[in-house]
Amino acid sequence: MLAATLLTALAAAACGGESGEPLLSSTLTGQFRGQAFTPTSGVAVVYQGRNMIALGDGPINCGSAEQNDPPMGTTATFEVPTFDAGTYSSIFVDMIRYSARNFDGVGSTDGTVMLTAASDTSVAGSIAYSYTDSTDQQTYGISGSFEVKRCPM
Repeated sequence: MLAATLLTALAAAACGGESGEPLLSSTLTGQFRGQAFTPTSGVAVVYQGRNMIALGDGPINCGSAEQNDPPMGTTATFEVPTFDAGTYSSIFVDMIRYSARNFDGVGSTDGTVMLTAASDTSVAGSIAYSYTDSTDQQTYGISGSFEVKRCPM
């Protein structure tokens, strides 16, 4: 539960800022409550000692984790053990939609992340995440490849 709370806080904070860091490359598609969205920005950042990646259609940037309020939009945030190349399963993916000062979110450990390359300036890989809420049958997901800016520490 603590991890979910921390990821929710980061997802909310990770979206903040005014100008997004564009994805360096992407085939990502997503859905939130069954509504499609296309991530356009994202970053890889070490936040409170955790290796986090945030992807979304709002203006996510390297300063986002320091912001109090996220921008409008949908964000998927997840933690990986390291930014080294490898496949990581059972990853907790936290999805948040922020609209008109209202948060809506869901998360689960149904994510698989494969990181294919990492440098001092970027992290590349793919994500496969799909979740159906058993209480209301709403669907959530994000999948495809990405390359994001790696924020300096």
